Amino acid sequence: MGFIRGFNYRNHAEKLESYEERGFTTFEESLDDDPIQWRKNYMVWYKGRIDDDDFYDDCSEIFCEWHNYNLKENVKVVLHNGLSYPYVEIYGTEGRYNPLNFTTKRKTENFDHEQEILLENPPKNAPEYWSDDYKKLFKETCGNCVGSNYDGTGLDLSCFDYVGHIRYTRKPEQYPDWLKEIIEMENAPSLAKPKKNIEDSAVKPEKYFTDPKNPFV
Repeated sequence: MGFIRGFNYRNHAEKLESYEERGFTTFEESLDDDPIQWRKNYMVWYKGRIDDDDFYDDCSEIFCEWHNYNLKENVKVVLHNGLSYPYVEIYGTEGRYNPLNFTTKRKTENFDHEQEILLENPPKNAPEYWSDDYKKLFKETCGNCVGSNYDGTGLDLSCFDYVGHIRYTRKPEQYPDWLKEIIEMENAPSLAKPKKNIEDSAVKPEKYFTDPKNPFV
């Protein structure tokens, strides 16, 4: 058996096989066409609804086109009617969605999303998780009401200014009654009495020495 005395990469540089530069900026992008490999916390973009099987929930009811969302779990595969169905779960939702509706590639060109008012009669407090009002709020904010670190338990919207969202995304004539009351209280004149000037309350020297009731006069 012979031993290799040494290896110099320069001797073989010309023999290296060429490869295709695919131009991916992240590892997640390289797996775009292989959603089975997608993992928890991967960022995905909603491309728009395709014709789904009845097994999947309707993406168009809750997601905004070309906005990013985060995977709540690894992609799962189940057997349904004798066929294998992969599906994704998104933070802040409870649906099973077709991976083909999403991509791990960022959209390079600009995409303007028109603000939609979906929560027509917003309640005074943030809606309960997965209620109809919650789903409307989720789509209206493109998922920003829960951020990207929400696992579906213990809903916490403390980082989301719900009242501010309702106030600044609607015209005054669209304000609910509870918001009108808040604004009216903010604009009401203050009932606090102004502080009395200390200089006015103190006895001035000229009055002290000329007061006939002063025993030292």
